[in-house]
Amino acid sequence: MGNLLRWQWLAYWRRVLRGGTAAKTNLLVMGVLGAAGFARYLTFLRDVAKQTATGSTWVLELTLAAILLILLQPWWNEERLALGTRDMARYPLTAMSRFWFRVLSRFISPFSWVLVLFVWVSVWPLFALPRPILAMLTYCWLATAAFAGGLALSDLSKTAKGTWPARLVWLVLAAAAGVWWWVQRALPSYLIVASGRGQWLTVIVSALAASAAFYGAWRTLPWMLGQAPPAERSRQARSARTLTLFRRELRLLMRLVEVRTAWFIYGALIVYMATASHPEPDALRVMLGVLAYLSIAVAMNCFGLDGAGGLDRFLLFPLRRGQVIAAKNTAFAMALTGPALPLVMIAAWRFGWREGTADLLEAIALCLAMLAWGNITSVLRPEGSGSGGGNVIDQLIATVVIGLVTAGAIGILRSTGNAAPVYVFALAAVFAALYSGSLWWSAGYFAREYEQIRKALN
Repeated sequence: MGNLLRWQWLAYWRRVLRGGTAAKTNLLVMGVLGAAGFARYLTFLRDVAKQTATGSTWVLELTLAAILLILLQPWWNEERLALGTRDMARYPLTAMSRFWFRVLSRFISPFSWVLVLFVWVSVWPLFALPRPILAMLTYCWLATAAFAGGLALSDLSKTAKGTWPARLVWLVLAAAAGVWWWVQRALPSYLIVASGRGQWLTVIVSALAASAAFYGAWRTLPWMLGQAPPAERSRQARSARTLTLFRRELRLLMRLVEVRTAWFIYGALIVYMATASHPEPDALRVMLGVLAYLSIAVAMNCFGLDGAGGLDRFLLFPLRRGQVIAAKNTAFAMALTGPALPLVMIAAWRFGWREGTADLLEAIALCLAMLAWGNITSVLRPEGSGSGGGNVIDQLIATVVIGLVTAGAIGILRSTGNAAPVYVFALAAVFAALYSGSLWWSAGYFAREYEQIRKALN
């Protein structure tokens, strides 16, 4: 493994130094910007340390959360590496050697050096806490968990079977962070601050999280090497077909009575919000729920406008089943939620940015809730007659969910003050995770039960 790392190092820098003037210029510019940014970042950390010493830790939590999010991202780039992740399968290395070779190869790039430097100097404000050693331990464990988790998610996304599970994990993490904020009114990085105040349990929890993430990264690497990569398709052909499907679906939706009625109501609301002397904020939120109720039947039968013949045409497209459903979902969101954008802009002008942002997030949450439930009913109980879909129980469940989202948004805005957009964002993040899960499941069911769905549409 040592010789492979040395060859990896030599091959990388040979490509950079012999890559022409542009490569050297980019490296120089990155060094200058990194030095300037590092000096400014030290000044920022000094101010954060002063605030932390006075008991105000919000800026510190936000900074640490940003660092953990950056570590969780697949910031490493394999394009300039001579040996990529899949190339290691050609060498007689043990699983542990492959894992550590992959980890250490990520630190060949100068960008990774700058990132590691920024990560380590970020411990400066932690010395202002009562127990800085415990805070540093928790910070190191969580940084390790984020880095290893990013490796595992990167491995999943490089396989045909793991692309959607990786996206689902991202949405679950976002939803979990939103729920944490909702319950604790703090970011997940508050665990570092809590350990700095003497809470030993947070150190143990972060250590367990790091161990689980490292084990996951170690196990996903051999799994990824044994799986097939995502199928190579022409991006231009795929984009053209997706756009064609989107335009066709949008054209069919705009012919429906439900969509035309929704647009008429949107227009009336825009006139009311723009001209009324004292518009009622809750009226807008209630009407968003009413509009969602009027259009939920369309979302619950997304194949109803295609019929069996239209379903057969999808087989000719170079698209996966999930991409077909996603294109239909995008057209639905554009037709029935897109007009809400000028409406919430007027609400922000009349009521302030907090109200407008919360109203926009409510519209997004309602759209995601309709699509999440609609994807499931569209493949389980498709109907070829008309635009409506689902039975009475399905309609009742959809009505209850829409009512809960609307009532939740109104209650949040009335009780949480300036933090309302954050809570409504957490609500939207939960439904985003549910939508991703429904899209993944419905795409698989559509592929497996294609003939059954086609018979139901005849």
